[in-house]
Amino acid sequence: MNVRPAGIWVLALSAVASLSARAEAEPFGEKGDVSFAADRLMGIYIFNEDPTKLTAIGLFSPPDAHPYMVTRLGVDFFPINHLSIGGSFAFWSYDNHSDPRADRTTTGVLFSPRVGYVIRFSDAFGFWPRGGITYRDSEGDDELALTFEGMFYGAPAPHFAFLFGPVLDLGLVGQGSEAVSFGVLTAGIMGWI
Repeated sequence: MNVRPAGIWVLALSAVASLSARAEAEPFGEKGDVSFAADRLMGIYIFNEDPTKLTAIGLFSPPDAHPYMVTRLGVDFFPINHLSIGGSFAFWSYDNHSDPRADRTTTGVLFSPRVGYVIRFSDAFGFWPRGGITYRDSEGDDELALTFEGMFYGAPAPHFAFLFGPVLDLGLVGQGSEAVSFGVLTAGIMGWI
């Protein structure tokens, strides 16, 4: 078989095109996928934590925001098609200058293990409901809560998507056990391998 140099380039380009078409067609939530996300980058939240009741709009939440409004790093693994197991994590530390007599650093941590299930409407759009528990602790104000997230995703490019949807955190036990936080609309970004 006599293959000319131009023929080799055509074969190579055809192979690359077929691999990239396969990568673009691979939908989110397949067995073995691992997703990395910036959850709750922004949103509209309604809080009810006795005695405080407020509505807050956050964009890249400020450090003194309520812990449920803080941006989180999320990681999820798909052991089988559609089913995810993972969680999210946040850590914050900032100088608290609200009272000049008590100038101090405020720190906190939050972690939220969860399970979810991807429902695809197309290769680029779907619904990913997730649920789990959240533990938060900030300067002795700790709480354990139930967390539900009804996230939609839209993937404009392979292995990248925007997340958006409602979230709900219901305090169970701890210092803030009366807390109810409803994120009417939250947004984030995600990538997966």
